[in-house]
Amino acid sequence: LEGGLLLGCAGLNPVVFAMQGLVVAAAWFVASSNEARAKATTVMTVGALATFSFVGEFLERRRLAQEAAAARRAAAVAKDLVEETKKPAAAAAAGPKGSKALSKQGAAAGEKKDAKRKH
Repeated sequence: LEGGLLLGCAGLNPVVFAMQGLVVAAAWFVASSNEARAKATTVMTVGALATFSFVGEFLERRRLAQEAAAARRAAAVAKDLVEETKKPAAAAAAGPKGSKALSKQGAAAGEKKDAKRKH
């Protein structure tokens, strides 16, 4: 009989199953003797502390993982910025030839875009 009731309740939504379990546990707690209540209180306290400890450790690991990911992103951004600052320095070192060639290419690209817009 009890096994059938348990299997029937297990087929319910887990939230409903948990709520029914809390109602039954509260009824047992009220109907039990003082010694049983003291033991139940101890068990509930230990269970709650273990649960909160697990949740705290999980949140700490998650926070550390997020910090590590943020550090990796910041390192990638810093690397990109360093590379960007090196590119203009390399173009300036190439001298006026490099800048004229670049400006001619830019002008040609602009003329092509203007021609496409006119059509």
